[in-house]
Amino acid sequence: MLPIDITPEHVGRNLKRIREGRGLSRDDLAKASGYSLALIERLENGRCYPSVASLLDLCAALGVTPNDVLIGGRRSIWKTANG
Repeated sequence: MLPIDITPEHVGRNLKRIREGRGLSRDDLAKASGYSLALIERLENGRCYPSVASLLDLCAALGVTPNDVLIGGRRSIWKTANG
């Protein structure tokens, strides 16, 4: 288990922030990644986690790494003694 919580809501917020930062609609991302609009909506709304395959495909479509989607702007996934 990772020492931080990577919740579906956190992943969804990161995915939405990245998508919007690239000026893409949900439909644009669905088409670019090959996944349904419904899946993109569920992911961004924090209702499910992406599979490894879908995470990699979404990252490729957005030009980011899985770290960007999973942990966002955090420098590290490892908690320190000070939090």
